[in-house]
Amino acid sequence: MEPAIAPNPAASLGPLASPSSASPGPSSSPSPSSASRWLWWVLVLFLAVFGALAAFIAWQLQAETLRQRVEAGLVLALERPVQLGALQWSWRAAPVGSDGGPLLVVLLRGLNVPAQAARRGFACREVVLFLGASPRAWWNAWRHHQPWPVTGLQAQDLQSRPVDGAADDGYGEWALARLDVTGLVADRVAPRALRVRAQGTWRRPQGQAAWPVVGEFRDVAVAGSGLSLETALLTVGSVQWQLEHAVVSSESTTFAIEVLPLNLRAALPPLGIALPATTDAKAFSRVSLRAECHLDAVGAGCDSLVLRVDDTMLRGLAARVAAPTGAQWRLQLQADRLALDRYLPPDNPRDPPFQVPWELANAWPVAGTLKVDELQMAGLRVKGATLEIHFGAHGLVVQ
Repeated sequence: MEPAIAPNPAASLGPLASPSSASPGPSSSPSPSSASRWLWWVLVLFLAVFGALAAFIAWQLQAETLRQRVEAGLVLALERPVQLGALQWSWRAAPVGSDGGPLLVVLLRGLNVPAQAARRGFACREVVLFLGASPRAWWNAWRHHQPWPVTGLQAQDLQSRPVDGAADDGYGEWALARLDVTGLVADRVAPRALRVRAQGTWRRPQGQAAWPVVGEFRDVAVAGSGLSLETALLTVGSVQWQLEHAVVSSESTTFAIEVLPLNLRAALPPLGIALPATTDAKAFSRVSLRAECHLDAVGAGCDSLVLRVDDTMLRGLAARVAAPTGAQWRLQLQADRLALDRYLPPDNPRDPPFQVPWELANAWPVAGTLKVDELQMAGLRVKGATLEIHFGAHGLVVQ
């Protein structure tokens, strides 16, 4: 008798009963064909968004589009008409050995700010802006409407334009062949620059010869309608000025000034200013000045005044005050010694008599008190002398 065989349910189902061919349940992974279709649509969507963004950026970076935006931004910042001829931009690699990254260079051509009734204008042939390539800085500029991340500026052929309708506003004419600004922080509230350098010419009214001008300003900050600077070195011809801790606003101006030693006889004639002939031909050959000054709507003044004229040291103060006949300068000076004879006209002058421009003296009348510890005059020596000086349209009066 043969043994009994148990029935096999899987055998009756055939190949479909194999575990590997069982029907997938609800939690099973998608088939390869459906996954590939999903990835394809994601890629298409990404390329579409990227292409649209690239097209938008390319349109925004068109030269004409940028020119219009920059021109509108300058009009808004300066609150006056601005004309911009052309704009170009390019990438520039960082200088060899520097720690900075690549820079975006924007070239502005034909910048013109027309003069107005009470404001000067200027024109510039070319302005180069150096902008950092930091994504964060550009993101803040775009999303938070902050200024472009400008780190430096160069300008060439920058010229002033006189006030509209006025032949002369008293400040002469200036033209800068080159202007360099480094360490620029374009902050919306108070932009500042670590160093500003300028080189050009300055001309007095009435068309006298132009003087060469070289200036360097350090730690310059602008806030609203005012500015401040730590130090300014300015050379006009042979005259060298130095300003320190200057603060300029619409209400007042304060600064410390120093005029480095100079020879007035060599420095003033090129400006069209003559000095009288003196008994001592070397008089006024060494002059220097140092003072702390202020200017506001009430008047002007200089404290801690130290004036050196040849061998005489004068200390005191000067102030421009209101008077019944108009504003005048009031001086209070103390001198250590003064040899007055050397400043008197010579006995036998070889040049024509000096003509004092009294019309200019009347515009800047002076009244002062000069105390001299030791005064030498007409061969006499006087100690503790006091002189009252009045200078204006009436002439020079010394008592």
